Amino acid sequence: MPWALVQAMMIALVERLSGLRAVVARCGQLLHTDNYSSLAPAMERRTSVAFARRMVGMIESTHCPGEDELVVVDGMAITLPKTQRHRCRKFNNKTVGGGVIWAYMIRAAKGLCPVKILKVVEGAWSETTVMRGIALIANGPIYLMDRGFHCYALFQQWLTGHVRFIVRLKRRILRYEVLKTVGAARPWGNKWIVVDCVARLGRADAKIRPVVRLVIAILPSGEQLILASDRFDWSAERILQAYKKRGHVERFHRFIKDTLGLAHLYNFDQNGIEFLLYTALLAAMLLFFCDDHPCGETIAILHRNLHLVRKQLGLGILWKRNTVATRRSKTKSTRKQEQNHYTLVARCPCYLVNQFHETQ
Repeated sequence: MPWALVQAMMIALVERLSGLRAVVARCGQLLHTDNYSSLAPAMERRTSVAFARRMVGMIESTHCPGEDELVVVDGMAITLPKTQRHRCRKFNNKTVGGGVIWAYMIRAAKGLCPVKILKVVEGAWSETTVMRGIALIANGPIYLMDRGFHCYALFQQWLTGHVRFIVRLKRRILRYEVLKTVGAARPWGNKWIVVDCVARLGRADAKIRPVVRLVIAILPSGEQLILASDRFDWSAERILQAYKKRGHVERFHRFIKDTLGLAHLYNFDQNGIEFLLYTALLAAMLLFFCDDHPCGETIAILHRNLHLVRKQLGLGILWKRNTVATRRSKTKSTRKQEQNHYTLVARCPCYLVNQFHETQ
């Protein structure tokens, strides 16, 4: 039955079972079979995927972020090497698979589902193309998005629909006209705010030119952080502080893939990968709901509850997938150059302001 299969795969993820043989050895009584080769076709059935999708949809009905709550919209790829035997769509020249685009609540309240799947994608995708067919909540949360969502048509759509957003822009394709200067250049922590204005985006001959709040800050590394938002009444510091929390979704991706174990795929079929995605999300949401008094960030609650469950089951420390490798340490000369540059930035922030204006 599909429900028994979902239960078995959630157990496999939480206990980090090595393969389908181990799943049958652990959950054979639940599955009413000792034939591990029957599990792969069962996960690939459309009925199994539809059942898991409906279960996720029932939980997602409680995804109700409050007004001005921070919600991250981002995509997560689920791929495998194309040299592996598979039945998946092409992702790029080296990998196959797909991914998911979802909304993630940074601090979800008790009883609310912190994650909502916006779109499950087969093969490669473009965030700007996928998002045009997705309706976000109007007059609700603040949606945080990275440079993959840089699209003036989307900005205009959200402004018209009263969707609140903060999006990072790509520097190389940015064109804008300053309509009103909100604040002068000023330091903020270890950053330097060089542009704080209301601007019209796009070239002068462009058909779509949305009017947004534009904030440009220079990071200690010298990189420019360019943000567009509909929050005209917010300060530049508040916009930067809000976008800083977008990194929480990356920690959630690592939790789903490495800590919970979605990266250790039990099936190499497109339907099977989608089934595993729903199963992993169900396991994560049940871990979130099992906390009687959730307090704090969503990712911290997930980590805490997973460790408690494994401890009660008598299991050891979580292992990570083998593909995680330590990065090669930088050379001594490279480290020295970075240290000198950071010292220059910290001591002479005016240098960055002048450098920014020279490049414009």
